[in-house]
Amino acid sequence: MTNRVFNVPDISCDHCKRAIEEAVTAIPDVDSVIVTVD
Repeated sequence: MTNRVFNVPDISCDHCKRAIEEAVTAIPDVDSVIVTVD
């Protein structure tokens, strides 16, 4: 299993979090996505 970390600046709401999770989960071979809002 390979882990990748992407820094996405200016994420501050749950809507943005869900949008990223849905977009990345749709990529083939992606098993899980963890998005944190700072």
